[in-house]
Order: sequence, then C-alpha cells, then structure tokens
Amino acid sequence: MYETPAGSHFHIKWSHQNNLDWECFDNFRDATNRAQELARPGEKFTIQMVLTTCPMKGFKAKLSNREERAE
Repeated sequence: MYETPAGSHFHIKWSHQNNLDWECFDNFRDATNRAQELARPGEKFTIQMVLTTCPMKGFKAKLSNREERAE
C-alpha cells in the first residue's frame, strides 16, 4: 500500500479550471468521492497531491466547527 508523505493533502483539479479547487482532503479517496458527488455530467477531474502546507486546511476546520455549533 502506498503511504502519502507526512503533511501532504489532496485537491480536486477540474478540467475546465486552471487552479486547484479550494477544498482540501486528507486522503485521495475522500477527494475522489467528493469530486464524484460534485461533478456535472461529462465533467472531468483529477486529484492532485500537494506537499506544501495548505492555507485552506485551517479554514476548513473553522467551517466544520461553525457547522457543529449551529446544529
């Protein structure tokens, strides 16, 4: 089994966009599942591993905490 390097994370890269999607994922499977949920019919994507620190990772955690408090 392939081990991802420590500190790495994954982003969706939509075929029609130049930049990576803002949402980051801890593993390839979660990123792929989310992309499949979001993809429009015929829309293509790849999942890219990123080895640098993600500024959106903290933002995602803040959103999760906010959503939990709202429930």
